[in-house]
Amino acid sequence: NLEAPPLMRKLLIGQLFHNPDKLPIYNSIRQVWEIDFMDNDTLKTLSWCMLWLQGRITKIYQPANNNFMLDDGTGELLILYELDKNQPVNYTANVGDYVAVIGKLIQPDDKNSVLSSGWHVLAKSVTHLSNQMMLEDKCMPFTSPSSSSSSQKCLRNSAFYELSWPLEVMDMTYAV
Repeated sequence: NLEAPPLMRKLLIGQLFHNPDKLPIYNSIRQVWEIDFMDNDTLKTLSWCMLWLQGRITKIYQPANNNFMLDDGTGELLILYELDKNQPVNYTANVGDYVAVIGKLIQPDDKNSVLSSGWHVLAKSVTHLSNQMMLEDKCMPFTSPSSSSSSQKCLRNSAFYELSWPLEVMDMTYAV
């Protein structure tokens, strides 16, 4: 529904590039993006204004501005995180960090684009999830299927968050 699209949608980076020639639709108040997908032989449409992505930082560009490459396992996307002078920076990018990004998708030919060579996201918020996960618990016990002992292995919380992200996205996608 273009009259009331969701303000934010959880997506995987790979989902954004099924139709790279797609352009946004402008309604009376905002820019709206749509992608089509097949669900049990039925064509469905996802619409959104802002993206919610999660992944690991693989490369940093211009560290003073916190611009970085985000990889969620399905693809990579440049994240531009430039804040107003009066807005405090709540996160400094580091390679290997697991982060959540909320922002606006910008296509390569957008005239307002800072970077005209490729797709990117203009981030409004970047949340460092690695620190939050480590504070919750140093590690969680993992019971091996071959043993009843829960002390054999210890998985970091980040593994659970990273593995659950694609499932959260798919759950939201197919609930349309």
